Amino acid sequence: MKARGDPWRLALRFLAAGLGGYAWASLAATAIAFAMPWCCGWSRAEGVLTGSLLGFAFYLGAAIWAFSARSTALVVACAMLAGVLDLWILAA
Repeated sequence: MKARGDPWRLALRFLAAGLGGYAWASLAATAIAFAMPWCCGWSRAEGVLTGSLLGFAFYLGAAIWAFSARSTALVVACAMLAGVLDLWILAA
Protein backbone atom coordinates (compact mmCIF):
# COMPACT_ATOMS: atom_id res chain seq x y z
CA MET A 1 0.00 0.00 0.00
CA LYS A 2 1.45 3.33 -1.06
CA ALA A 3 1.52 6.21 1.39
CA ARG A 4 -0.48 9.25 0.35
CA GLY A 5 1.22 12.60 0.05
CA ASP A 6 4.78 13.71 -0.14
CA PRO A 7 7.06 12.79 2.80
CA TRP A 8 8.89 16.13 2.48
CA ARG A 9 5.65 18.01 3.08
CA LEU A 10 5.09 15.99 6.22
CA ALA A 11 8.63 16.75 7.37
CA LEU A 12 8.02 20.46 6.73
CA ARG A 13 4.85 20.30 8.81
CA PHE A 14 6.76 18.63 11.65
CA LEU A 15 9.40 21.37 11.55
CA ALA A 16 6.77 24.09 11.35
CA ALA A 17 4.83 22.56 14.23
CA GLY A 18 7.93 22.19 16.39
CA LEU A 19 9.89 25.34 15.67
CA GLY A 20 7.06 27.59 14.55
CA GLY A 21 4.84 26.46 17.41
CA TYR A 22 7.62 27.25 19.85
CA ALA A 23 8.08 30.67 18.28
CA TRP A 24 4.35 31.47 18.48
CA ALA A 25 4.17 30.20 22.07
CA SER A 26 7.13 32.30 23.19
CA LEU A 27 5.75 35.34 21.38
CA ALA A 28 2.35 34.91 23.06
CA ALA A 29 3.87 34.26 26.48
CA THR A 30 6.02 37.38 26.21
CA ALA A 31 3.12 39.54 25.08
CA ILE A 32 0.86 38.26 27.86
CA ALA A 33 3.59 38.67 30.48
CA PHE A 34 4.03 42.32 29.49
CA ALA A 35 0.32 43.06 29.04
CA MET A 36 -1.12 41.64 32.26
CA PRO A 37 0.56 44.03 34.72
CA TRP A 38 -0.27 46.97 32.45
CA CYS A 39 -3.92 46.24 31.64
CA CYS A 40 -5.11 44.25 34.67
CA GLY A 41 -2.98 45.70 37.44
CA TRP A 42 -1.46 42.32 38.30
CA SER A 43 2.03 41.90 39.69
CA ARG A 44 4.82 41.08 37.24
CA ALA A 45 5.13 37.57 38.68
CA GLU A 46 1.45 36.86 38.02
CA GLY A 47 1.80 38.15 34.47
CA VAL A 48 4.81 35.93 33.81
CA LEU A 49 3.09 32.89 35.31
CA THR A 50 -0.07 33.47 33.28
CA GLY A 51 1.92 34.05 30.09
CA SER A 52 3.95 30.89 30.64
CA LEU A 53 0.89 28.75 31.27
CA LEU A 54 -1.03 30.14 28.31
CA GLY A 55 2.07 29.65 26.14
CA PHE A 56 1.50 25.89 26.37
CA ALA A 57 -2.01 26.33 24.99
CA PHE A 58 -0.67 28.47 22.13
CA TYR A 59 1.97 25.83 21.36
CA LEU A 60 -0.64 23.08 21.26
CA GLY A 61 -2.91 25.18 19.06
CA ALA A 62 -0.09 25.94 16.63
CA ALA A 63 0.90 22.27 16.42
CA ILE A 64 -2.68 21.16 15.77
CA TRP A 65 -3.12 23.86 13.15
CA ALA A 66 0.14 22.89 11.40
CA PHE A 67 -1.28 19.45 10.67
CA SER A 68 -4.84 20.49 9.92
CA ALA A 69 -4.15 23.31 7.44
CA ARG A 70 -4.61 22.48 3.78
CA SER A 71 -1.60 24.37 2.45
CA THR A 72 1.91 23.42 3.54
CA ALA A 73 3.24 26.72 2.20
CA LEU A 74 0.92 28.68 4.49
CA VAL A 75 2.05 26.67 7.51
CA VAL A 76 5.72 27.23 6.73
CA ALA A 77 5.15 30.94 6.04
CA CYS A 78 3.39 31.43 9.39
CA ALA A 79 6.15 29.56 11.22
CA MET A 80 8.78 31.74 9.57
CA LEU A 81 6.78 34.87 10.41
CA ALA A 82 6.71 33.87 14.07
CA GLY A 83 10.46 33.32 14.05
CA VAL A 84 11.10 36.71 12.46
CA LEU A 85 8.82 38.43 14.98
CA ASP A 86 10.63 36.74 17.87
CA LEU A 87 14.02 37.83 16.55
CA TRP A 88 12.72 41.36 16.00
CA ILE A 89 11.42 41.56 19.58
CA LEU A 90 14.73 40.22 20.90
CA ALA A 91 16.61 42.87 18.97
CA ALA A 92 14.36 45.66 20.26
